[in-house]
Amino acid sequence: MDEPARDPALDRGTAAGDLTRAVAFLHAFARRRAPVLRPVPGGFAVLDDRYPGSYDDNRLIIREAPDDNGLLAREPSGDNRLLAREASGDNRLLAREASDYKGLLAREASNYHRLLAREASDGNGLIVRPAPGDALERTAELLMAAADEALATRAHRLVCIDDDQLGTACAPAFAAAGYEHETNLVMVFRGPIPTSPAPAPPSPASQAAPPEASPAVSPAPLPAASAAASRGGSPAASPAGPPMTSEAVSPVASQVGSSATSPTASPTVSPASLSAGSAAASQGGSPAASPAGLRAVEVLGLEEVVAVLRRDWRESLPEASDETIDALARRAEARLRGADTVGFRGVRAPDGEIAARADLYVHGGVAQTESVFTAEAYRGKGYARTLMNALLAEAAEAELIFLLADADDWPRHFYTRLGFETVGRTHAFLRT
Repeated sequence: MDEPARDPALDRGTAAGDLTRAVAFLHAFARRRAPVLRPVPGGFAVLDDRYPGSYDDNRLIIREAPDDNGLLAREPSGDNRLLAREASGDNRLLAREASDYKGLLAREASNYHRLLAREASDGNGLIVRPAPGDALERTAELLMAAADEALATRAHRLVCIDDDQLGTACAPAFAAAGYEHETNLVMVFRGPIPTSPAPAPPSPASQAAPPEASPAVSPAPLPAASAAASRGGSPAASPAGPPMTSEAVSPVASQVGSSATSPTASPTVSPASLSAGSAAASQGGSPAASPAGLRAVEVLGLEEVVAVLRRDWRESLPEASDETIDALARRAEARLRGADTVGFRGVRAPDGEIAARADLYVHGGVAQTESVFTAEAYRGKGYARTLMNALLAEAAEAELIFLLADADDWPRHFYTRLGFETVGRTHAFLRT
């Protein structure tokens, strides 16, 4: 299902329908940007050998509970074709890696007897079915085993579960195995579109052609900004990036590149203080106007974005090597493959520096704002609000506008005041 956003069967405008479209958008974006895709029980794995320490570029994405805990032998497989269920949706793209049914079974369920303790099978279906509690524990074990296999050459394990019920049910087993748990909110924009001028074109310097891709970094994990915590590219922040996948305070979000989006960043997990403008905004109705005197939002070229990312990551990780900082910044290049429209936007301070920045992804009628980040020296001055107002105005023609926010951090309140509403939750489990 490569274009799920345009599925006419989706009940658009409802919380459930918008959640389905948003999650499908995240999955499709991850598939398009990843150099390597592998099928795993209930979903797929994304891998990028150029950035082995990047959580967001090397993780498991789980859409649903594995059928019978990942054991796929529920139908005859005499013709060795991939089961129709597994060949549909996301796995249709992965069929080339799993054209042989037995090969897929070996990869996804190699520890079948050890993990599931199901010795009895007639070859076409299960004979022994466990109690519900046992099934949930075994599902978590199966997913952890899949992470061990798919991420065997990585120093981390990250499993992103985009089914709220499944993620909640598996949380105790992941915690017992030493995984950190982060919950992210899928927030959909319901408010009036603010009036904001179109972003100014990029400066000549920011339009410079990108250099050759940087060499792969060492398999060692990228240093985490903190030990606190879907679907990368900014220093550790409150929710300044995706759920264990973008720019957030936790190692999950700071290097994962999840999607939890935050207007500011902080090297610690403690909530940052809202700016005066944000705190004064009313709890409902239209977003407050951007503070007077702020410069217009600009379109940023890739090279300027990479330079700003280097600056922000160096400030957040002063002890990291230049190679690590460059790799963290260069991950932005891969985002260009994720959607039809991938834009980098920023607000420049009077001193000429980019004070706040964010990404805008648009594909199939859906728009996502991501990696909202304000540099430390410019926080509390209204830059994030100016930026968000401009992004919402730019995405006004989209049928759905959404973002991800850390469920346990303050920016979710900022987004609520802007007009966003929570429609669902996703979960990420990280072990380093």
